[in-house]
Amino acid sequence: MRRLVALSLLLVTLAGCASDDADTAPAPVRTVYDDHPELVSEVQPESFSVFPGNYSFNNPLGGSVTLHPGWFGISQVTSVVLTSELDGVDIDLSYWLPTKSHETDEPGPVPVIIQASPYFPATDAPAGSQNFGQWMHDVFVPHGYAYVQLAIRSTAGSGGCDDFRGPNMNADMSQAIDWIVAQEWATESVALIGKSYPGSTPWYAAGTGNPHVKTIVPVSGSTNAWEVYNRNGTPESRAAIIVPNYGATAATNTDRSLDHKVENFACTEVYQSWANGVTSGVTGERITDDWWDARNSKPAVEANYEGSILLVHGLEDWNVDPAVAIPWTQDLADRGLKVKQFLGQWAHDHPDQGTESTKRYDWAEILLRWFDSELKGLDVDTGPTVQVQSNDGRWRDELDWPPKDADMRTLYLARGTLNREAPTLDNDLLMAAPGTGPLRGGPVLDYVLPVEEDLRIAGLPLVHLDVMPQGPSGYFGATLYDRAPDGTQQRIGWTGMNLRYADGTETAQVVVPREWMTAKAQLQPLDAFVPAGHELVLRIGLAETPSDRVVPPGAGVPMGVGYGPDRSVLVLPIVDRDEAAFFEPPMP
Repeated sequence: MRRLVALSLLLVTLAGCASDDADTAPAPVRTVYDDHPELVSEVQPESFSVFPGNYSFNNPLGGSVTLHPGWFGISQVTSVVLTSELDGVDIDLSYWLPTKSHETDEPGPVPVIIQASPYFPATDAPAGSQNFGQWMHDVFVPHGYAYVQLAIRSTAGSGGCDDFRGPNMNADMSQAIDWIVAQEWATESVALIGKSYPGSTPWYAAGTGNPHVKTIVPVSGSTNAWEVYNRNGTPESRAAIIVPNYGATAATNTDRSLDHKVENFACTEVYQSWANGVTSGVTGERITDDWWDARNSKPAVEANYEGSILLVHGLEDWNVDPAVAIPWTQDLADRGLKVKQFLGQWAHDHPDQGTESTKRYDWAEILLRWFDSELKGLDVDTGPTVQVQSNDGRWRDELDWPPKDADMRTLYLARGTLNREAPTLDNDLLMAAPGTGPLRGGPVLDYVLPVEEDLRIAGLPLVHLDVMPQGPSGYFGATLYDRAPDGTQQRIGWTGMNLRYADGTETAQVVVPREWMTAKAQLQPLDAFVPAGHELVLRIGLAETPSDRVVPPGAGVPMGVGYGPDRSVLVLPIVDRDEAAFFEPPMP
């Protein structure tokens, strides 16, 4: 009963403080644990894979709900316009508070959940991308949380210039957080949450070092603008349009005021974004490092952030690749930050959206417990450090991810095969077929391994190729497949590499035609099960990409591929897990 006692002592302490200074000390916020002490009792195991209870599968918003509803009412919206200390422009925010209900007293100061986003309309509706704002409003405010929608600069009712995840946006967020925690209705504990671009703003807010940011929940958010649109020197087609698009949208959105639209046309920041986005999208390279470095949150988070992280990412997300946060988030955990990872086989989505095979109907309950722990300081079970779903649909718990106990198994490439032993020296030639262009398609080389025992691959496989490009540039894509006996195949991993970035860094090198070089590529993070009797297939192609969005510079340049000891290899992180590691999430 240690946890129950601890919670009781906490409430007694708060009550004692209230009796000493009843005029100033707030009443303790009511929580679900007041009426359900079994949720914090050590009668339960130390950590649940699925918190027990009767889950609902019929939320009208299409997502999950908590096991027990909150008791508070919800206030009408309050909208505020702050004046930026940076340059005097408007900072637009709206908030909703828990209110007294027939079951509760006045809530007093409460922790705050913020969604900072470019996608809010210039209205007071609690709406965001895919009703996420409405979901936060409906599910979490009744549990004793304030919910704030913060429109980043140059969006909705906020003024100024869109600097695309730049220092001005970060300064606005930090100023707004300081204003929020100074209000009588707020405690000094703040969380930031969101998906996609709103899932990126939590990383940037954490990087400001604002001490009130106690936890962040980035859902498919980017940590580094460059890594989203350019990887291994290979840009996405979106890079040429998506960065400029935010500036153009800020100027043309119909629900923005005329004054705010006009501001954007005189913004040097917008034109800098256009120039950098277009250049990198066409060439895969930077005009200058400074602009992109200022939009990399990682160094600032490493230097300044002391809160916790609940990372949520789909391993099938090709909109914001999981490599932008993995394995870096595990590195943060190794440095001492409190980190929980929640990784599934969904695409660019929330854990309780998407297909039935990937939905987690307990997501709201998981998130509530995380907030109760990190923002209210309650001693409640928040579940395992990592929960991950493999491509066969099965969920399991892990201590870390990528798993540190993975066996890094090396397979050597030879003509048409993957081998456990190094082959004799040999070469192959990958030629462009007549008429093939730089886009998807064209000739490929397949390397096949018959799988004799079940393989569970978890982490970031490596493909190191000895190649001889026939020109001063070049590109290859590598796709990993699970091929069933009937010939059907499932893609389980992918990477691509511009040979000018063959060492895996962000620094371009000179490619010398007809000289051997080693290209060191890393596949996107994956968690895949390949059963015995299937084949593991590695496919290398001059234009191999996972989607039409990828623009491979140098695609189509013929290249030799070398085989032999210390030459071309596929390195797989293999884990062995017994049945006790797996669990069934709640399903209809």
